[in-house]
Amino acid sequence: DSADPALTTSQEVTITITGTDDKPVIDISGADVAGIDGEVVFKPRGDGVALFSTDLAVGDVDDAELLTGATLVLDSATALDNAFGTTYETLYAVSTADATVSGGTITIGAAVLTVSGNGTAASPLVITGAATAAEYKTALQTLHYANTNPNAFAGDRTISVTVRDDGVAPADADKLLSDAAELTVSVNWTPVIDLNGALTGRNYSTTYVEKQPTTTYVAAPTATVFDQNGLIQSLTITLQNAPDGTSEVLSLSAATLAT
Repeated sequence: DSADPALTTSQEVTITITGTDDKPVIDISGADVAGIDGEVVFKPRGDGVALFSTDLAVGDVDDAELLTGATLVLDSATALDNAFGTTYETLYAVSTADATVSGGTITIGAAVLTVSGNGTAASPLVITGAATAAEYKTALQTLHYANTNPNAFAGDRTISVTVRDDGVAPADADKLLSDAAELTVSVNWTPVIDLNGALTGRNYSTTYVEKQPTTTYVAAPTATVFDQNGLIQSLTITLQNAPDGTSEVLSLSAATLAT
């Protein structure tokens, strides 16, 4: 072979790299806790409980992309108080220091998102609208769980939480949907104090007039103290913000104590 081994041949090759949208992510308990799930506690006959703390993390590695939705669904198999024809367990939004909830919208600065549904399997709670991951975090932090059954079943409820990306949907549109995080709502019975009885809410307000021969009570006559297990061991009442210091006292008559 007389060919010169020093001779070489070159050929131009074109490589095409096609970018794809990465899933957004949601982490309920934050980066310092393993996994993406979380837990909150609800006390029956109490106020609704916020679903997400400041630990909540919402992100999208496609930094230039926006999120377009979030969906929360109560697992009907665990929402036991909804199993008998009445919807006691629901999810809803309330205004916070960083977001205003009004008329089915959540407003965060210039971003206006729509919120609908009550969180049940038949009516998932859905937030929609184009916004940044940070704005969706703020929107999610408006959400609460409530259970209006006065005799709520104790146990854990589970809520599926997902967020959706704004990218161009590929053949599999679910690639724009985050992995579902699971939020556990632990329904735990504790003693319930209702100071105003049949009136709305559980707090009580009264007035004390100085130098008058009258008794001022710290609760309404119809006030109740309830515990599902009937095992209350003690009751503590503390007088706070007393401008007259030790001159202001609370007392319990022996006659009342005897009954």
